[in-house]
Amino acid sequence: MSVCIYAPSLASPLAGVLADRVRRRRLLLGLNTFSAVVLLALLAVRGRAGLWIIFVVMTWYGMELTISGPAENGLFVEMLPAELRRRLNDWNLGLQETGRLVAPLVGAGLFALVGGGSVALSTPARSPSRRS
Repeated sequence: MSVCIYAPSLASPLAGVLADRVRRRRLLLGLNTFSAVVLLALLAVRGRAGLWIIFVVMTWYGMELTISGPAENGLFVEMLPAELRRRLNDWNLGLQETGRLVAPLVGAGLFALVGGGSVALSTPARSPSRRS
C-alpha cells in the first residue's frame, strides 16, 4: 500500500518546476481543497469491494504531498526570514517525528473504538512536510 503514497515522489523534479511556474498560494489552496474532497471518498468503503477506493485516495495523497512540498518551501522562503525558517523547521521536524510514533497507536485505538468512517473524517488532509 505504501507504494501508492511513495511512487508519485518519482515526479518530484516536475513538481518543483510546477511550483516555480505557478502562483504557490493558489496552488496550495487548490490542492488542499481537492484533497479534502477526495478524502470524503473513504466514507464509501464498506468492505473488500471498496478497497480500490483506498488505493486511489492514497495515490492522490502521494501526488498531493509531492506537489505541495516544493510549493510550501518556496512560499516559506518568500514569507519568512532565514532564522525564523530554521527554528520553524526544527520544531516542524520534531513534531513530525513525534506524530509518526504516536499516530498509528491513536489511529488504531480510534478505529477499534468508533470505526473506520469516523477515523477517515478525523484524519488531516496532509501531514507536515520539511521546510527549508
